[in-house]
Amino acid sequence: MYAEACGKGSPELELTVKVLNINKGHNEELATKSELLSGYENFVSLIKSYSKTMSRDKAIDRAIEDCIRRDILKDFLEEHSSEVRSMLLRDLTLKEWRAVDYKDGVDDGIAKGITQGTSQVAKAMKVAGETVSKIMDYTGLSRREIAAL
Repeated sequence: MYAEACGKGSPELELTVKVLNINKGHNEELATKSELLSGYENFVSLIKSYSKTMSRDKAIDRAIEDCIRRDILKDFLEEHSSEVRSMLLRDLTLKEWRAVDYKDGVDDGIAKGITQGTSQVAKAMKVAGETVSKIMDYTGLSRREIAAL
């Protein structure tokens, strides 16, 4: 909103992100500082270990059961085990991920277009001398939003 008000384009951000490997045996110091990270590390490690001798879905089920029994992420897994199981069993292919990402982008673009179009119509109505009440009826904008135009 600030960038638009100042007549500038969209704000930009340059960002450098440090990615840490939290798999078992990597960044042990980090895992010891966070019970949650340590639990996640153990959970993932169990799945990988069990997957060597059983199907992925059985490995996930067994890792969930073992973690609950060992009090590793117990509360979370007791409450959300079905969501965790579903998420871990669902492998999105790159093509599927791109399709989801594309749809999200299209939806965002449509929403922005509607917002911009509504603002343009309201501005034109305001310039043409229409009443705030009529602008509100036609655009769905609030009195405050119209006053800000």
